[in-house]
Amino acid sequence: MLATVLVILAGCSEELPGEGPTGPFPNSITPTPAVEVTSTVDSNGDVPAVASPPVPSRSIIPDTGWEMVRQGLERRVINMEGLDGESTQSLYLLRIDPDHHRFDVGYHPGNPQSLLGWVEETGALIVLNGGYFTEDNRATSLVITEGILSGSSYQGFGGMFSVDGDGPRLRWLHQQSYNEADPVSSGMQSFPMLVTPGGKLGYKDETGEKARRTVIAEDRDGRILFIISPSATF
Repeated sequence: MLATVLVILAGCSEELPGEGPTGPFPNSITPTPAVEVTSTVDSNGDVPAVASPPVPSRSIIPDTGWEMVRQGLERRVINMEGLDGESTQSLYLLRIDPDHHRFDVGYHPGNPQSLLGWVEETGALIVLNGGYFTEDNRATSLVITEGILSGSSYQGFGGMFSVDGDGPRLRWLHQQSYNEADPVSSGMQSFPMLVTPGGKLGYKDETGEKARRTVIAEDRDGRILFIISPSATF
């Protein structure tokens, strides 16, 4: 039995990743203990040859590296110094092997609910919000749930996350547009494409506006990555 990873749309609450049903991340990063500097002097008044390491400027682990949560699911936290030089901004990453986890898309047009609500409805291991929606909580692009289409596909821009008989995949709509004949059971669209096929920068129109961000990526081994910035860092 495969665990379900659900990407949901339309007016989700802004809950942060947390330990428990809403995601396999700790609510906070446990800092490593600071190393105290000790200047011990022996009975002869000499300082020992081996000195204690200096106090690090920050006690937060910069990068946890990939940690196994369960088979086919890894997590990672990258901590960065904030622009003010005092705060710490965290980037959360999940790397998921489709051979061990099933992906789906959930959508209730005009009837948004919280991430916890989606967990209770679906029993999914991971849920996260995605896509853009209007003030009446309807997606601005094509959404496919259980093979049923809602809305219209973006044309010539943006990207699409979809699930078919071969599993999940990403496509750049400028290069590969969506066709209703495609055997897609679930799908959602968003923009911009940050990196296009071949590793080229896909988004050059930087405005400097910062916000919370969620990114879906696919690596060369076909694993799906979710990258979450819970604060307005990027």
